[in-house]
Formats: sequence, structure tokens, C-alpha cells
Amino acid sequence: APTAASLLAGAARWERAIAANAQANGCFALRVNRIGQEPRMGFYGRTFAVDPGGEFVAEPSGATEGVVLADLDLDRIAEIRESWPFFRDRRPGLYGELA
Repeated sequence: APTAASLLAGAARWERAIAANAQANGCFALRVNRIGQEPRMGFYGRTFAVDPGGEFVAEPSGATEGVVLADLDLDRIAEIRESWPFFRDRRPGLYGELA
């Protein structure tokens, strides 16, 4: 999920939000953020990756330019979706046009 998050948004808030979404959806999530200063806003970087369980597989990077590499164990998707089946009992037919 590329972002251009400012210092005001808060790194910890973004980390929690992305990790929770990865877990709820049973998928990997990679969060990429730019660094640097704009006239009215500073950007803090802290790119990271989380697994389908919401655990970091690449810890948040610092506030300097760089490349983040992560080994993704694709078997974790099935493991997490079985142990945390958020959408297993979903019944889209019940909510008609909303689905």
C-alpha cells in the first residue's frame, strides 16, 4: 500500500492499521512511504511488510532512502486463513447489491 504519509499521521498508527488489514484479509501487505520534506509536510519513510497474521516480515525501515527486502512464505496465507477464518462464513448473497 504505497502512501505519502506525513509526520502528523503517525508511524505507529499506520503500522497498526496495515497489520490489522493484512490479518483481517489473510494476505501479505507491504507499506511503502516516501521520505523527505515538502513545503508544508515532512515524510518519514518507515517502509515495511507484514504477513497474513499481521506480523512483521520486514521491520520498518528508517528515515533514509533504501530498499527493503522480505522473504514471503506464501504457505502462511492458507495457514492464517484456516486459523483466523474472518471471511469463511461470509454470505454475500444475503446483502444483495452491497456485495
